[in-house]
Amino acid sequence: NRQLKIAGYDGTTTTTWISGDNTGALTFADKVVLAANKTIEFGDSGETISGDGTDLTIASSGFININASSDVKLNAAGNDIRLYSSATEFLRLTHSSGDAIINSLVSDKDIKFQGNDGGSTITALTLDMSEAGTATFNHDILPTTDATQDLGSTSKRWNNIYTGDLHLSNESTKSGNSIDGTKGNWTLQEGQSDLFLINNNTGKKYKFKIEEIE
Repeated sequence: NRQLKIAGYDGTTTTTWISGDNTGALTFADKVVLAANKTIEFGDSGETISGDGTDLTIASSGFININASSDVKLNAAGNDIRLYSSATEFLRLTHSSGDAIINSLVSDKDIKFQGNDGGSTITALTLDMSEAGTATFNHDILPTTDATQDLGSTSKRWNNIYTGDLHLSNESTKSGNSIDGTKGNWTLQEGQSDLFLINNNTGKKYKFKIEEIE
């Protein structure tokens, strides 16, 4: 159970620089400094830490596991966190004037948001970068509360709306319409030659009178 100690004497005080116990563990009194372009190897040449005096490289032939009992913090003074596959950078996270920017860097490749729905992997949202960022949702888009949020605005209008049946209801609003103050629940449906309107409260059905002009 003897220990190894390497110490120095400055003329007044003896300082133990390195001590080792019977298991082979070494304890250093201060930092360990390696020259540039030197490597620390763990087990074999597949797991290493090396630095050239500026950049640090952690390499592994398997996984690199980061395990913290609290949070994991990434602090990049250059404002970018870059993700690579081999030598190809495919994603960059950037801090720009307080904004958080997610940048897909491979030309025309999408950003996909995926999750686990009852054991099955689903793509909830796809942002198509080959179509100027067209967003495709896998399922419904819902507001947080009923009859509160708008789709577009008086100055930011949608150009065209492509839809199947149109369902209209103001029953959950505090006041009714601006004409007679009543509330209603209607569905607009398309026929081969006509447009139909269904009153969902009474079940009555109506047909629009359409005049052909061409």
